[in-house]
Amino acid sequence: MSPIEKIQEGFFGHIGTAAALVVTGLIGWLALEAAPIVAPAVESALPVRVVLAILALSLIVNVGFAVAIWRLSPKLQALKLKYGILWDSEKNPHCPICKNAGLDYGEWNYGQLGYFCNSCEKVYGLKDSAGKDVKPNDAIAAL
Repeated sequence: MSPIEKIQEGFFGHIGTAAALVVTGLIGWLALEAAPIVAPAVESALPVRVVLAILALSLIVNVGFAVAIWRLSPKLQALKLKYGILWDSEKNPHCPICKNAGLDYGEWNYGQLGYFCNSCEKVYGLKDSAGKDVKPNDAIAAL
C-alpha cells in the first residue's frame, strides 16, 4: 500500500470522529454565547435545585446512551497483514486495498497466481519477505 493510500485510509477512517468533534465544538460555543442571555430567564423561572437536578439527570442519561451505543456497536475485526494479504481471526483472506473478504485464489492474467478481488479487480500474489511465492496452504499454516 502506497503512503498516499495509507493517508487516505487514515483520513476517511477518522472523518466521522472529526465531524463529531466539530459539531460538539460548535454546540459548546453556541451554549457559551447563549448562556448570558438564557441564564437570567431560567433563574427567575426555576429554582437552582431543579436546574441542577435536570442537569444531573441529563448527564446520567447521556452517559447511559454512550455506554449502550458502545456495547451494542459491532466490533470491527482486526485484520493482520501477512504475505501481502490481510487475514482475519478465522484465517480468511481479505483484500489489502478495500478490505473485502471472499477473495478467490487461482491463476489469473495469463499465469499469475494469487488472490483476485472482485471489487478492486486486481490480483494479489502471496509473497514472503524475500519475494518468493508462497502457497495458500503454507500461508494459512503459518498464521
